[in-house]
Amino acid sequence: MAWDEIAGKIVESISSQIDLITTLSVGICAGIAALFLQIGLHNHSKDGQKLILNWQNLLFIAFCCEGISIIFGYCAYGSITDATPIIFSLTFVQGKIFTEYEFRNAALIRWLAIGQFIFFVGGIVCVFICLLKNKGLLK
Repeated sequence: MAWDEIAGKIVESISSQIDLITTLSVGICAGIAALFLQIGLHNHSKDGQKLILNWQNLLFIAFCCEGISIIFGYCAYGSITDATPIIFSLTFVQGKIFTEYEFRNAALIRWLAIGQFIFFVGGIVCVFICLLKNKGLLK
């Protein structure tokens, strides 16, 4: 495999991982927003009992975590786009993993991708805990 093909695969795999987590974060944010809208509409109607979520602040925290994950994803995607010419000019050595290469934005791309993943998982954990605390409402 030629060096430019290796570089293309590296850029493609990092970009697709960032895109996947960003897309999932957008979906979770939209789901949380739809849930709040539904609860708000239900509570403002004159019919029925008001819905009150236990630990509702966790959904706000989850929404913020997913928003930060989206921002980190866009920054990481911009950094990988900026570093693409540098990655294509690297000389790859067989047996050396990609994280051992140092180039401009390498550390930034790593930390943004890690931060994006951590905030994404943190948001999911908050939603899951809120779901467990409100499982009585699901009946």
